[in-house]
Amino acid sequence: MKSFMFGFLFLLAAFSASFGQQIYNSCVENEGANISVTLPTSFTTANTKLPDPFKKIDGTRISAKGDWKTRRQEILKLAERTVYGTKPAKPANVSGTVARDKITVKVGNSSFSVSVSMPSTGSAPYPVVIRYGDSGADAATMKALGVAVINYTPTDVGGETGGSRSKSGVFYTVNSGSPYNKTGTLAAWAWGVSRIIDVIEADPNKLFDPLRVGVTGCSRYGKGPFAAGALDQRIALTMPMEGGTGGAAIMRGAAKESGAQSPSNAYGEQPWLGDDFQPFSTNPNNLPIDMHEVVGLIAPRGLLILEKPSAADWLASRSGHMSALAGSKVYEALGYGGNITYHSNNNNGSHCAWISEWKTPVEDNIKRFLLRTQAPPAAPVMNPRSDRTFATADWIDWTAPTLSGSLPINNCSTSPTSSSSVSAASSSSSSKISSSSSSSRNSSSSRASSSSSSSRSSSSSRANSSSSVANISSSSSDATPESSSSEEDSTPIVSNIPVTHLALSGVVEIFDIKGNKVASVNVSSSQAVKLSLPSGLYFAKARGMQSVKFVVK
Repeated sequence: MKSFMFGFLFLLAAFSASFGQQIYNSCVENEGANISVTLPTSFTTANTKLPDPFKKIDGTRISAKGDWKTRRQEILKLAERTVYGTKPAKPANVSGTVARDKITVKVGNSSFSVSVSMPSTGSAPYPVVIRYGDSGADAATMKALGVAVINYTPTDVGGETGGSRSKSGVFYTVNSGSPYNKTGTLAAWAWGVSRIIDVIEADPNKLFDPLRVGVTGCSRYGKGPFAAGALDQRIALTMPMEGGTGGAAIMRGAAKESGAQSPSNAYGEQPWLGDDFQPFSTNPNNLPIDMHEVVGLIAPRGLLILEKPSAADWLASRSGHMSALAGSKVYEALGYGGNITYHSNNNNGSHCAWISEWKTPVEDNIKRFLLRTQAPPAAPVMNPRSDRTFATADWIDWTAPTLSGSLPINNCSTSPTSSSSVSAASSSSSSKISSSSSSSRNSSSSRASSSSSSSRSSSSSRANSSSSVANISSSSSDATPESSSSEEDSTPIVSNIPVTHLALSGVVEIFDIKGNKVASVNVSSSQAVKLSLPSGLYFAKARGMQSVKFVVK
């Protein structure tokens, strides 16, 4: 153990490139998995306006940010029951391999693979964006920023069978019978994304960073990442493009918007939506939620909705904008308004073609939520094309409450209820991972820590070349701080930090390299605090400030 005096001195925003931004996503798939929700037995009350996202099932409204976790779980269960179908928790056994050109996921006797395209800049663990069907945000733009790109073929997981709505693919093989035989392919595809993240998490070489995963795609593959972002809280950045009806567009609006695909047409085209959406497909006013509340499920994580009105009225851009606008009220109420961006202010480009107007918002959001070198703005960024909007009063008859307190975010900054341990042995070519978990695994931490200090200290340097075989098993104990690598040990304490005093009082938390909180102290700007920590890389964080990185030798 090393003892040192650390005066809690923080940097101005001008130095944000040197430090990690706040992490908005979680270590777990669903933080509210253990919250019991009793759904209504019927949904027959019509509402032509957008439902109030802050009103609970019992009719009362939430008053504190801490209440959002429960309200979010209600919305999630309503979305599964009426729109998507049920997405099951992590299976008992997930295994796979991670390499620089391919990731393979195996669940039971079924498997699927995704191809990987590595950037020419950056280093492991790389942030990564999962592209549905090689569509969505431009791969070259992302790779130029040091982001790896995964090309995901979602129909391997949930087949598109047309109007017959028959179900095929890995999801339905693994999750057979009720209620999963009624799950739509959007939720099935989201399940596939979650399993990719499971394998990335368990990779002992840490080639990719599971806390810096984004999803993107266009058209029907724009509907998919929107659902994935809503259904897995580990996803840091969601970037749906031109998803239309079944994507971000409000169902009530798509039913009325001139030229837009109707909900009934979307339901009949492919089994994207769950079977239980059928009665709402012709009567969306009876839906207990709408897609603005699915936007709320993604809050406070990064969300960038990109639309192209010139491509086709079919894509319901007016309804997409209203969804983003209404959903942004959730982001604002939670205190993270600037984490949502909407952009449709363009006049050219065919459907799903990359256009220059999208480059800046994509780069900005990657810097905010994957690279974490740029702070989000204070307020939502809404940039619609002026002739592709609805009148707000026609859709919203509620106001967002002023919520008290702070929003708890289980982003590895708090001690998890359980953790994973990894023991590694030398191998070659790729990393083979096998993960076992209980049915409630998605409510516990899935950040793996190595039980071998020698494996840990060399894992970052091995990530680009060799690999390991690992067995993952759950443990009920909190994760312990990870030993520093030789690279970290060569860095002096508080290296290259231009120390600047700020008048700051409050709780300062210390996290290890894996995001586990190892200390918490109440300090003033002039106070020095003595801490004893193992050698390693750490981050000091106070609410509203940039994280300060330092090394204990």
